Amino acid sequence: MVEAYSPIGLGAAGDFRQSIEKFRHHWLPILQTQGEGTLDPGTLSGEDREELQKSNIALDVARRSALLDWRAIEPADIGCRTLWLIGSRNEPAIASLTEYKEELKMSKVQVEVMDGLNHMEEFTKIDRSLPVMVAFMQSKG
Repeated sequence: MVEAYSPIGLGAAGDFRQSIEKFRHHWLPILQTQGEGTLDPGTLSGEDREELQKSNIALDVARRSALLDWRAIEPADIGCRTLWLIGSRNEPAIASLTEYKEELKMSKVQVEVMDGLNHMEEFTKIDRSLPVMVAFMQSKG
């Protein structure tokens, strides 16, 4: 298995958790009035109107909200050989790596830190991450 980009531990903690709560706080009342058929789009910002039209906000709220209830995943909980691929500038993941340093030594998790990459670059710099993933999947471990 390849676990990329995310910290080990809680599904949503710290700033990420706060961003989810802020997103929910903003959109839940809008979705409620929309569901009741009483939403006046004119009361929304242009950005919110556009987002409501182009995205499935209800799905985004549900998906993000689910992360708030995920239990923590500890290295010992991971039952198969796993590559944990993170960028050195992905601060939450690096903090998690530091926190779980000792537990990782006794787990089935192999850690690869990609120098200089932040969270977004972990997704966009595929030329850096894909070879590491392919090598891991081809190895016998």
